[in-house]
Amino acid sequence: MPVKLVLATVVERFTWTRPTSWNVPDFPEVDRDTMLDRLHSGLAYILQLFPAARSALSHVISQKFPYPEASKVLLLY
Repeated sequence: MPVKLVLATVVERFTWTRPTSWNVPDFPEVDRDTMLDRLHSGLAYILQLFPAARSALSHVISQKFPYPEASKVLLLY
């Protein structure tokens, strides 16, 4: 699996807001802060293994954040 696809998958998880999105059946529930800490740790580990992935991560993040114009309208209310 290409590193860019892995990075895109991890970055996508930062947008998940419902606990049902990140909890796994038959495992203890995890709060959002714990989930975010784990995502950050995972990204740090991937970048440690593949330092060249920094440019790919930068590209993925720029595509996902800030949110598209359509969702900015909702934030103005």
